[in-house]
Amino acid sequence: MVQAEGLVRTFGGRRAVDGVSFTLQAGDCLALFGPNGAGKTTLLRMLAGLLAPGQGSVRVNGVPVKEGAAARAQVGLVSHASMLYSVLTARENVEFAARLYGLPDPRGAAMRALELMRVDDRADAPARTLSRGLQQRVSIARAMVHAPRLLLCDEPYTGLDDAGVTHKAEVVRRGLVLHRPERMDAIGRLAALGGFEIAAIAGLILGAAELHRVVVLDGFISCSAALVVRAMEPAALDYVVYSHRSAERGHRRMLEALGARPLLDLDMRLGEGTGAAIGISLVESAVRLYREMATFESAGVSTDVAPPPESRSDAGL
Repeated sequence: MVQAEGLVRTFGGRRAVDGVSFTLQAGDCLALFGPNGAGKTTLLRMLAGLLAPGQGSVRVNGVPVKEGAAARAQVGLVSHASMLYSVLTARENVEFAARLYGLPDPRGAAMRALELMRVDDRADAPARTLSRGLQQRVSIARAMVHAPRLLLCDEPYTGLDDAGVTHKAEVVRRGLVLHRPERMDAIGRLAALGGFEIAAIAGLILGAAELHRVVVLDGFISCSAALVVRAMEPAALDYVVYSHRSAERGHRRMLEALGARPLLDLDMRLGEGTGAAIGISLVESAVRLYREMATFESAGVSTDVAPPPESRSDAGL
């Protein structure tokens, strides 16, 4: 059913996907594991036909994905970012996808997909008013509305509901019991639970503060590191600029705990550092304005205002 041969994708000098080949038959399930930046999303985007491989090919039911819409119609993609149109309702988002795939009854297909994901009771609610978990359900309904032969899922559990959050808290508790950190301070908890990227970012913030350098933070992971730094050396956060407030509920709570005022609040949740990329530009612009913008005095602009001339009627009185 699915055949990938020698897939390669390079970004600059870095090879994100290096010669991946596999074959899946109907009913097979393949899980991809790897650290951040390992190329998982890049591989899924190539399989979905959204990204052209530098080398290699993908076929679904014998049809090359690169041949266009007819081949891609056999594939559904659930992204870690919902990518919903915020002003459209849940039904309109799914119905729009159904129309793009040329389904004969797009409205009926949309409602059936929403019912399958148990979100049909919110069909007429604008996507922006839905919780992150409900938005993810809508995005899954959109990916399945055309009954694809191949379903690709990129972090489909993003946006946990209350039951998921409760379960995750229990996993954290078990982690502390299992690893039994000798210290229950920030370093001990980081050693027991934190990923390498959180430890690395925390070290970066501390090192930058020592060198009096500004650090522009992005979203959930980098703010997790900021919370660690606050427990270790709160003064180091004076050198931190928070680029944006994510739509993720957890990130908003982190910012509240840090007492942070982010530069932007654009309902972003793309997960690729896009908020920080915009934030850096704002910081650089602010620095240039501070250093280079002329004052009235340096520009030779007079602040003296001459009194208005007397009018003819006044002169005649």
